[in-house]
Amino acid sequence: MGVLTSNPLVTPSDFNVISVAGVSSPGSVEITGAERPYKWDEKPTAGAQGSTITYRGWDLAKPQAKFTFWEPEQISTFFTSFLPLLQYDASKTSPKPVQCSHPAFAAADIKAVVVTKIGQLENDGNQRYSIIVEFLEYRLPPKVNATSTPKSSSPDSPKKSDGSQGPKQSAAEDALDRATDVARAKAAQPLPKP
Repeated sequence: MGVLTSNPLVTPSDFNVISVAGVSSPGSVEITGAERPYKWDEKPTAGAQGSTITYRGWDLAKPQAKFTFWEPEQISTFFTSFLPLLQYDASKTSPKPVQCSHPAFAAADIKAVVVTKIGQLENDGNQRYSIIVEFLEYRLPPKVNATSTPKSSSPDSPKKSDGSQGPKQSAAEDALDRATDVARAKAAQPLPKP
């Protein structure tokens, strides 16, 4: 998994810019969808409750960047210097992924992306304009097969290597377990007859 390279409560300005191929974006940027999705196959069990799940590795992230501008120079710089780094022309060269740097990308271990859609310049009101760019994470598959089917869940109190018990549940977790047990017991009771 990635590492958060900047804390938004300490240096919020780091989250207002994205670097693409070493070029910083003008204006401000808001990143959404920089998540780490996981792939699981679910196989329902015939005639019984539950399913068998098989881990299939990481899925590709689909982040979006909303670029916002409030000065004419920001819009000009975006369209003349920054946007060309994200555009493809297959008649001239084959599309290639671009290296991106943003704290949200780093936290999700997203290092390179391809562009799937460039939106139009929108008037957000109050002398602000924006454009949304949609990405697809670029990640080659690993050489090692990451597929596995879990055999069981981890115990609540795992034993440490020295044989002692691991961390205990908090009081809130114990209360939640008790409430869940009570709810399951009530759900298992037959309905009253009218």
